[in-house]
Formats: sequence, C-alpha cells, structure tokens
Amino acid sequence: GFDLFHRRVDYRESSFTQGSSGVNLRAVFPITEYLSMGIRYQFRYDTVSDRDDEVNSVYIDEGSFFTSSVGYTLAYDVRDD
Repeated sequence: GFDLFHRRVDYRESSFTQGSSGVNLRAVFPITEYLSMGIRYQFRYDTVSDRDDEVNSVYIDEGSFFTSSVGYTLAYDVRDD
C-alpha cells in the first residue's frame, strides 16, 4: 500500500512552523504459515521556519531537508483462527 501526506503545524507558543510532505510505501508477504515480513520506505520533505524573525532567530535552525528511510517488520503470529 501507500500513503501521501502533507502536514503543517504552527507552534504558536514557540513562534515557528513546521511542514512535512511525502510518501510512504509498504508491502507485507508471508514466509511461512505463521511468519510474515513487511517492508516499508518513506521519502519526506521537511521545512522549519521562524514566524517572528526578530525574536527567535537565535534559537530556531530554519531550513528544509529531505529524509529517505527504509525499514522492515518480522511478525510471528500464533493466534488460533
């Protein structure tokens, strides 16, 4: 499966905003009757910006960056159907 996402958060008490946009991809496949493996990939673009340049510019590291991550899950399921 996959997900597309976009999120923007305004931290009013800290005077900065954070945005994140990207995609998640995932797949699960059986290995045995009780064992399955899932793989996932995420590609994300994040931004951080200061809403009040004069006050917090010393404290907030403004900018943007990309994140690419890969992960897996190994699940052993012994539930009685």
